[in-house]
Amino acid sequence: MRHIIILMLIVFACAACTGRADNPDPRHIKVLELMREQHWQEAERLLDVMLEEDPKRPATWSLRASLHAEQKQYEQALADLNVISSLPKSRYDPGIMPCLLQERLGRLTEARACYVKRIEQLAQGNEAKCDANLECVLADLMAEGPDAEARRQRILAISKSPEEMKWNHFLLDGFNRDEYLKAILP
Repeated sequence: MRHIIILMLIVFACAACTGRADNPDPRHIKVLELMREQHWQEAERLLDVMLEEDPKRPATWSLRASLHAEQKQYEQALADLNVISSLPKSRYDPGIMPCLLQERLGRLTEARACYVKRIEQLAQGNEAKCDANLECVLADLMAEGPDAEARRQRILAISKSPEEMKWNHFLLDGFNRDEYLKAILP
């Protein structure tokens, strides 16, 4: 389950975005445990109960999207993320995950447009913002943008904490977009 770290990051980031990070639902941890043990049906049943109780909780939809992605049910994962974006007052940001799912589903035109839109959102008219943002650099690399390689080199050269440098080098040294996509969504 090499993807479990990514799944946990998604859930906890989403919990923070909903303003409920101080009171997370302990059942989210249970779902993660079930997923780690590959008890997919039990995890989905628990998520269904949670969504029945609170259908407007982005963290639960995010976890459900992760569950579907782990099972290679990419269409369902994308639908789960789309529910989140339709929720009122949702500050959840799925990042480039919808783009990756579109690409995994073979919708290359939609995926590329999604990556470009994400780059524009993150840059906010200031290219230097994108150069310092790992997600923006990854989106550009996945879109195979004309500035992608230069951005990759710049973010690797920017002074950061040792932990951030380690993470950036892990993801970006020898970057291969196909391998990255397969690592995230096998």
